[in-house]
Amino acid sequence: MKILAFSPEAFSRARALADSFAARLRRPALNRAAQPKAAIDAQGTAEIFIYDAIGGWWGSLTADSFRETLRNVEGAKRLNIFVNSPGGDVFEAKAMLSQLERFPAEKVVYVDGLIASAATFLAMGADRIVTVPHGTWMIHNAWGIAAGDAGELRKYAELLDMVTGDIAGIYARRTKQKLEKLREMMDAETWMTADEALAHGFTDKVATFHEDIAAAPVQPEGGAAAKATSLLVSTRARLEAFKAQQSLRRTKD
Repeated sequence: MKILAFSPEAFSRARALADSFAARLRRPALNRAAQPKAAIDAQGTAEIFIYDAIGGWWGSLTADSFRETLRNVEGAKRLNIFVNSPGGDVFEAKAMLSQLERFPAEKVVYVDGLIASAATFLAMGADRIVTVPHGTWMIHNAWGIAAGDAGELRKYAELLDMVTGDIAGIYARRTKQKLEKLREMMDAETWMTADEALAHGFTDKVATFHEDIAAAPVQPEGGAAAKATSLLVSTRARLEAFKAQQSLRRTKD
């Protein structure tokens, strides 16, 4: 039996199925959803994008393909992970979380749009989570489809309860929220703005990508970041001086 952590709303289910089917018609089974944008740059940074549903049924992003993606960026000192995903298969997402936790680099997740359901597990494995101001989070109980007699369905319900508790534990370790509070939020299928996600501990910062990079520690004197900061400061100083001169001219005129 497969458990899928996905929105229980009928529209969301239908949309995910339709998108998955269309994707299978457009491309081969080989996953490309999380392939790195480029090789590791000179600063030791690599970027990957989680821009798909998770699991072979829901989307093309699988735990196995994610393993290959991480293998492609072995040796990176920092891994930037950009996420826009509705979620998918909970067990595939759990395996991806384990891989991410083991990856020996600084890991930063950027929520670019939607991070929902099983996709939120990946963020829990990051050292830092940054959500754009217009980003959206969603958490809910494990959801799935089952068939069989009454006994089978009761067993399936118990399995769903167990997985939901497991998910709540994953959230609790990262957010520091109490399990009871998280279970209430999951029961209600909670959608959060970036600010609400920050208040509940799901994200560490609400900022654009560029704002986050600008806030990073400056490298020692002589480094690339220090030179860039010096150039920025001097450019701003010249701009302010130019504005002052123009204002003075207008006053004299």
